[in-house]
Amino acid sequence: MKSLVLVDFDKTLSAVDTTKILILVLLKSRPWLIFKTLYFFLRMRFSSGKCPQFWKNRAIGELINGKAIETVMRSLDVSKDLVTSVLNEEILARLNKYSEEGKAVLIVTASPSFAVNYFMQEYSYFVIGTEFEVENGCFGCKPVEPICYGEGKVEKISSWVRSNIIGPFEYWESWSDELSDMPMMSLSKNKVWVCSKNSKTKFENCFQNAEFFFSN
Repeated sequence: MKSLVLVDFDKTLSAVDTTKILILVLLKSRPWLIFKTLYFFLRMRFSSGKCPQFWKNRAIGELINGKAIETVMRSLDVSKDLVTSVLNEEILARLNKYSEEGKAVLIVTASPSFAVNYFMQEYSYFVIGTEFEVENGCFGCKPVEPICYGEGKVEKISSWVRSNIIGPFEYWESWSDELSDMPMMSLSKNKVWVCSKNSKTKFENCFQNAEFFFSN
């Protein structure tokens, strides 16, 4: 039986929200969008629920719209070292051990899959993330539904399983730092919340016997 490990990316595997790093890097090639991007950042900051992700996607869409895929990927070179430097080494070691045991590690992220795939290309993980429309080798401005957030993560995971897994499988373990990932966390028999000791109480009543990984 194939075992699947589901891992959120931003503030779970990585210590920070790397989407904000991505936006700042993409802004360098379109500096005239700085005020519009600042507006999107403010909407992210003062929104709740699914709304911050909506505004992140709006910002990214504006910054990649009409750009060739190769051009966008080259711009990620600037941020790759920074992003990989904020990955949690202890969590990586555990995930690498799972890979060596034959488990499939899936990075399931609300961030753009094109970016996280690029950042994680040296690891033997699979990336499931938010896709953006592409036409004639260029990005469009709109994300493709479903957005990889909340229940959308479960839809994206299920689609990946249908395309990549033959035969019996199990959801072995899920990792996250956000209550919005409850649908994904509910899939697996083992659950790991990544949080500070001070915020543990927010997650304690979600599941019985969940594990806690303290980030600081």
